[in-house]
Amino acid sequence: MKDAIVNELDKYIAVSKYDSTDDTLEYKTSIVRLREIQDRYGDVNNAKNVADNVNFHKLKPDGVEIPEGFRRTGFFYYPKGGYMGWHTNSKVIGKRKYVVYATEEKKSFFRYYDTDKEDIVTLWDKKGWNTVEFEIKKDEPFWHCVGSMCDRVSLGLTEL
Repeated sequence: MKDAIVNELDKYIAVSKYDSTDDTLEYKTSIVRLREIQDRYGDVNNAKNVADNVNFHKLKPDGVEIPEGFRRTGFFYYPKGGYMGWHTNSKVIGKRKYVVYATEEKKSFFRYYDTDKEDIVTLWDKKGWNTVEFEIKKDEPFWHCVGSMCDRVSLGLTEL
């Protein structure tokens, strides 16, 4: 049986870019794929700007109250196998906060490239509510991606 929160999501799907037969999550969120995208495209502001780089549902923000001092920068549902491939959000400068709900422990993640370590870092979601915070700076691309092997909902907020 689906989680009660996830059970209500179907009526909020605005745009579906989800294909349940897409089994490329591991590759699409790998450092190999990051290097391929960087070499071919350079900076990628939005993951959807690269073909076959997203597999999720975009949700309607109906009834979602945004805290004062923030604006919504994304509202997504990632079913099993869902992902948002490597991108930088370089055209939306500022501090970013994601409120995330995951139905299973360590089955979904936020992943980014750490330029100091020259490696990727994976932040695994706990079951239930999580937050992810990062900053997009003008001259420092922040490469990141998302992957999920469970139901995962995320609401992105950027400080005004």
